[in-house]
Amino acid sequence: MSVSRRPQGLEDTILGVFLDHEADVKSAYFSRKENNDERVFSDRSFRRVILKKFARVCAGCRSIFCEQFERSLYQVHKIETMSDMSCLEKWPELRRLKKKTSISLAIVIRSKDNVFSNVIFVTKDDEVYGYGVNQFGCLGTGINDLPISEPVKIDALCGQKITSIECEGKSCVPSFFALTSFGSVFAWGNNARGKLGLGDAREIIKTPTKIAGNLEQKIVVQVATSETHTLALTSLGEVFAFGSNRIGQLGIWDFERLDRYSPTRLQSLASIFITAVSCGYEISALLVETGVVYCAGARNGDIGFAPTKMYSLNSIPIAKIACGLNHTLALSRDGQVYAWGEDTYGNLGPKRSRGDADYAKLVATNMGRVTDITASSCHLHPNAAINEDGQVFIWGYCNPNMATLWLPSRTNFSTLDEVYATAATPAATVRPLRPKIPKAESLTTYSEQFFDDPETSDFTFTVEEKKIHVHKLILMMRSEKFREIFKRSDSEEVVTEHSYVVFHAFLKYIYTDEIKMNQETVIDFLALANAFQLSGLKEMCMDFMKNNLRLDNIGLYYDKAILHGFEDLMALAYKFFWHHFNPDEHRGKFENVSAAVKRDFVSRHNRARNSTHREEEVEEIFGGLFYPRN
Repeated sequence: MSVSRRPQGLEDTILGVFLDHEADVKSAYFSRKENNDERVFSDRSFRRVILKKFARVCAGCRSIFCEQFERSLYQVHKIETMSDMSCLEKWPELRRLKKKTSISLAIVIRSKDNVFSNVIFVTKDDEVYGYGVNQFGCLGTGINDLPISEPVKIDALCGQKITSIECEGKSCVPSFFALTSFGSVFAWGNNARGKLGLGDAREIIKTPTKIAGNLEQKIVVQVATSETHTLALTSLGEVFAFGSNRIGQLGIWDFERLDRYSPTRLQSLASIFITAVSCGYEISALLVETGVVYCAGARNGDIGFAPTKMYSLNSIPIAKIACGLNHTLALSRDGQVYAWGEDTYGNLGPKRSRGDADYAKLVATNMGRVTDITASSCHLHPNAAINEDGQVFIWGYCNPNMATLWLPSRTNFSTLDEVYATAATPAATVRPLRPKIPKAESLTTYSEQFFDDPETSDFTFTVEEKKIHVHKLILMMRSEKFREIFKRSDSEEVVTEHSYVVFHAFLKYIYTDEIKMNQETVIDFLALANAFQLSGLKEMCMDFMKNNLRLDNIGLYYDKAILHGFEDLMALAYKFFWHHFNPDEHRGKFENVSAAVKRDFVSRHNRARNSTHREEEVEEIFGGLFYPRN
């Protein structure tokens, strides 16, 4: 083993240096965060500190492990200044910029003549710039109705820690919304029918202005906007709407169909936690945490002034929604794409008739398991989807050379953003471009190469008679629980509680922060996360279970949520069941549910119904849910 080539006590020396500085670094970077013990290594600045300390200790040590690690460390500061600019290079409007490496976020907006464009981008030092046609002074730079050939600062947004910019670009004058890391929203541009939410009746607002009123004390996490109206989603799952309510697209019951010039909450959904919103021309789509979709306005299958549940998606939990101009796409949790609305350019896929266009149906089966979707408010743009293999498909109206595609067609694009730079006329972003930070900046990038390496390892786990080679230092830096193992065993530990596949993947996660899980392995990973107090992995398991809840696994996940005390997953499972349960279809299919799940379910049902029924009476109400009828 390589331990014989390493100076005695090197691990203790390195770990000692780390522990000497741990408290100071935690205090500096995590003073406002709770339960930060396991989150320390996710912070980039903290990693740099540890890497520097590690480099000093490694200096002069000639072991294979330290020599390779030292060469990797040499690249840290060099790589830190680099970023993947491929997503920006696809856009001619951005390609000419000199310092693209400083850009953290950018949008490209088509102009009124569909030839020239507007661009707004945010830099890593919190500056915001704009340039382009600038029709009616819409860029917010203070330059009125004159083209801007070189980037000019948008002073009102500089220093505001902008995290996202949303835009509606179909109008002659676009509308803009800039979200800050504090949850505030700045709005400017086209204010037709009050869709900026500023309480101002002027048609155009040329200076970015913070939205106040009902949003002033809220933390806004998403804004969706269209040519007629806007939706704002808060961290509490509340939805506020403003703009035109001509056919009820705001989801606000109003016989007079009054426009809203200030944010107004959707009271009809006050008891439901919304996780995402999307807007089309006169349509709104809202996604509930349980995967249920509500729609308001045109083309919702049941037009009215209150959001209506999409019953055609019943029993199909949805993971993402995206509205086009007059249609909506929904991505299910099992990777299938559904569509409804206007089908003029093949947006709904093949074989759709005018009579069934208002009902959600599968677009096609040729795309595999889809992981993301996009749609555009411009009718001249296609729809796009990317699957788990990185293959990009498009359908609908494409550029003039490709005309209309009724069946999703595979392309050579590598990202969804490329579609709207190349296959869309005019070219315009449908979501902010975010240059990726290279993986090489993290500690896990360097440690990954040493995982399961017998040449450099100093400890071995044996699982199902197979060996996994690891490094004590790396494992102890991630969890103090490993120290207990190393105290009782100097060089090897036999693991019997888990399979080789699961434990190998778990240890690799320690090195890489990446793990692949499925319905069978997520429970084992959750148990390991709890045993080794890894909150990051625990959160990943929780997210996986939340995003993959189905009626056929709800009993298992509910049971594990009770076992590990995951209150939010228990509550979500309860809501999910009632949102998707159909008595005629599912009765008698839950006989294997544990007693713990049944007790918690009965208790929640009593509280939800404000009932004082005894348990046996509630069982009679549930008749057949947990026990098959005779």
